[in-house]
Amino acid sequence: MILLELLIALPFLGALLSMFLPKLQGKLVVLVSVAACHAVLTLVIVTSGDRYGEVFGTDDLGRLLLLLTSLVNLPCSLAAVDYVRSGRRAKSDSYVPCHLAFLGALTMALCTLHLGVFWVAIEATTLATAPLIYNHRSRESLEATWKYLVLCSVGIALALLGTFCMAIALSGAKYPTPWDVLALPDMLAAAKSGNVDLQWLRVAFILTLIGYGTKMGLAPMHSWMPDAYCESPSPAAAASSLLSNTAFLGILRMMRICDAAGESDFARQALVILGLLSVLTAAIFLHGQKDFKRMLAYSSLENMGLIALGVGLGSMGAYGAAWLMVNHSVVKAMLFICAGSFVRTYDSHAVADVRHARTLAPVTSVLWILGVLAISGMPPFGVFPAKMMILISGIQSGRYLLICVLILSLSWIFLGMSRTALSMVFRMERTDSDPVEDEAANVSVPHRDESPWYLIPAMCLAGASIVLGLAVPQRAADNVAAAAELTLESSVSSIVPLVERTQEAMPPGHSE
Repeated sequence: MILLELLIALPFLGALLSMFLPKLQGKLVVLVSVAACHAVLTLVIVTSGDRYGEVFGTDDLGRLLLLLTSLVNLPCSLAAVDYVRSGRRAKSDSYVPCHLAFLGALTMALCTLHLGVFWVAIEATTLATAPLIYNHRSRESLEATWKYLVLCSVGIALALLGTFCMAIALSGAKYPTPWDVLALPDMLAAAKSGNVDLQWLRVAFILTLIGYGTKMGLAPMHSWMPDAYCESPSPAAAASSLLSNTAFLGILRMMRICDAAGESDFARQALVILGLLSVLTAAIFLHGQKDFKRMLAYSSLENMGLIALGVGLGSMGAYGAAWLMVNHSVVKAMLFICAGSFVRTYDSHAVADVRHARTLAPVTSVLWILGVLAISGMPPFGVFPAKMMILISGIQSGRYLLICVLILSLSWIFLGMSRTALSMVFRMERTDSDPVEDEAANVSVPHRDESPWYLIPAMCLAGASIVLGLAVPQRAADNVAAAAELTLESSVSSIVPLVERTQEAMPPGHSE
């Protein structure tokens, strides 16, 4: 229990310390040190097998997301070193405390089995990330910050209302203490007892889906996401998928209660509808984007929709959704770090301003192309098998029209992203269709050498994506399967044989 509390307190203590350090170098040392210690401590906690208590405790799904959050945060923190030191587009004094406070809030949300504490932690992420969105102190960043605060605050309020409605739905059960009314284990036990008001249960799930779905970035509650991702510092945006995963955890825990009460079909159908709507929305708005960070935001909308859709389809789809959460976070972090490298070189995140990239930023260009291929679901990257499992699950369930629409949308998204990515890498000069605000921009190209603080983390994340696509360790597969089982308890019988067949098909030596 002490280790778990230390893990939660560590980022907050680092944020407090960084606020009082006068020199920027000291703040960066604290940022990287806390990220490294957080990763090591997380590995110790995850491998220990202890679940701890009900207030600060973990289940299999929380442990998976906790490990993912800690490991992905480390390269994001390393990339932030060059961003903060540059000082050209950053208000350096506020970045490190806010980044660490954001990590602490995510850790608290992932390390609690109490829905009230979880809500407080998710609300804390809103307060920690708002200054990061406004970090550039521009008119656009101010607008994005207010949009983020207003929409996410409304969404979080609806999530709190949904949590209270769930407590009302289960009010017929007897709890040991009033505190246990919102404790997940006791709520699951109450739902299984059969003493449930199904009308209140459905209202609670819808409110929670809308509330945490706003924070997750599901359509049509996603409108804050493109602006916020575009204006956020690239290293902070690289960790954005971690927040989406954590918000989705709140939906999944409510879904477990619905499943225990026998209302899983209702919850699944709602997830399928919002998931498909998110993918279609991304397909519509992703084409023709003039800002490559905004393009990545719509890509996140697509993948969040696929994750929700996979869980809604159940069985193999839930397993694929769990793998997609892992792989999407890895690849999207790599892409945002590459975007930060481009911004460092060109001092702009407009697609039209990125020229001569294959010569001015050759390593970033290669990683950028690989990242776009990976996030689009191309082999051998880990996103490919995750998306294939979701598609196969839809075919097995007989939803052929849905799968056809999904395949067409994914193909259209791939064409849009690849067109933009290739034009950035291989374009040498502006074209007639590009907006030109300054004639001198056709003559001179802002240029700074590629920084290893961006390249090394991006390379590590690219390698991790390839490993997850080619040689999945047996322990990792077991952990993801255990997490997927928690999303839909009725799917255990179909997920376990799938994992066993996957492991049997692996070449010798890949199970260690």
